[in-house]
Amino acid sequence: MLSFVLSAVLAFILYGMCVLLDKLTTA
Repeated sequence: MLSFVLSAVLAFILYGMCVLLDKLTTA
C-alpha cells in the first residue's frame, strides 16, 4: 500500500514538472 502511494506521488510530481517545463518553454 505504501509503495502505491509513493509511486502515485512520484508520478504526480513528474507530471507537475512536465507541465511547468511546458509552460516555461512556450512562454
